[in-house]
Amino acid sequence: MNRDNDELMIKGALNKVNTPKFDIASEIEKNRSRKKSTSFKRHLVTASVSLMLMTFTVAAAAATISGFKHLLTIIGEENARVISPVEMSDEDKGVKMEVVAAGRFDNMLKVYVTLEDLTGERLAEDVKFSSYYSLDGIERKEKSNGINSISSRGWKMIDYDEQNHMATLLYEHNSGENIGGEELTLKINKILYNTKEYWNYKVTEFDLSKADRNPPIFYASMDQFLSTSNISYIAEDTVPVLKEQTDKINFPQTEGFNICAMGVVDGKLHIQTRNFENEDKDTSYNIYFVDLKNDQPYQDLINAEGIFRFDMDENGNITKETDFPAYNEYIFDIDTDRLNEYELLAYISESDAINGDWEVKFSSEDSGEILKTQINKDIDGVSVGSVSVNSFGGIRIEGSVEDHVKIPVMFDVKINTSHGEITTSFSSYGYLADRAENSSYNFEAFYETEKTVDLNSVLSIEINGRTVKFEK
Repeated sequence: MNRDNDELMIKGALNKVNTPKFDIASEIEKNRSRKKSTSFKRHLVTASVSLMLMTFTVAAAAATISGFKHLLTIIGEENARVISPVEMSDEDKGVKMEVVAAGRFDNMLKVYVTLEDLTGERLAEDVKFSSYYSLDGIERKEKSNGINSISSRGWKMIDYDEQNHMATLLYEHNSGENIGGEELTLKINKILYNTKEYWNYKVTEFDLSKADRNPPIFYASMDQFLSTSNISYIAEDTVPVLKEQTDKINFPQTEGFNICAMGVVDGKLHIQTRNFENEDKDTSYNIYFVDLKNDQPYQDLINAEGIFRFDMDENGNITKETDFPAYNEYIFDIDTDRLNEYELLAYISESDAINGDWEVKFSSEDSGEILKTQINKDIDGVSVGSVSVNSFGGIRIEGSVEDHVKIPVMFDVKINTSHGEITTSFSSYGYLADRAENSSYNFEAFYETEKTVDLNSVLSIEINGRTVKFEK
């Protein structure tokens, strides 16, 4: 794995240096270092840069400013005020990965990352990591209320610079708990690009009505599988598994997998697929049915009710001594007496892959910038105890409710600011399942805005038309 070359950094940075009358990046850094108002808790992370140090520091600083300035042209000054520059990078296989900036408030983390193809021949707007990444160091802080909240994370492309072959991506992590851990490590081991997708491919190579009614099978226990999804068997059960059959169904679009067995077992249709490793390709797929007797069959897809994944050793025994589940077995709950009235379809996605080792360690601590108020108010049958909002536009409402099923739909939330009204959308929730008899469920519900929020401009939060004000 190669690191940034000092000489190239200096040349690249100096080529991009300019002297505008108003430097947004510099102004942001100045503003972030000024003394903040003590009306509510704030302690922002800032990156200090000195251009009066040795050559290496000059090169690093120049590259840092250049990288952050590029990000500003994409996200704008308003969004940049809630993040801090990081500008740390790693290079491998002709691709440079840079963590440009990051920000954290309460239970939300955002990290801006660029991928630059130094060869200029591979990456484009469809670049992605799929599941081939990790962000280590995030800690879930112990919560005093015992509520288990839903967490979410994911990537999205926000810009692709075709001239410089550089993609800018945003990683977002939302958690029910405050996010701990200041020292983070982003690792990527496979970058995907040039993706081709095939939707509703009709698998016509097999007559479903001829599916084996007594297929060769063997039995396995639940703990032998590498993973399972929605399997109705319990741990003590033995599960029937199809033996790989001679007749295969291959797909002209890919060599990444085939259908290697099919048959009716215990009144349900089992379909087994086999995956083939190829370090230069990444293939993902799903198989499903439509009922041709429906008026609009392609609007009502029938997915497998359960899936289990496993691998086999050279002796034909299920093994866990592998990281690669070579076999997937799908179980479909359809009418096996009229298989000729169903149509088997497949979704196939195949990407070119760059296998490498990119790793960047960086710091990101909670800024502490948040508005919060205790209200203890009944709103449409829900007891609301507290409301908070952070600069990312994340709103947390805590309280208790009689029926936890209502949590995702019980509130319409808006933010009233001196600049106007900001609408929100429901994000996630959590509740305390273990409760005393005849008591309410303690809950947390999270809402998000599309844009960042200037907390100094916030006047109140509106919940189902009721106004909640903050003391500043």
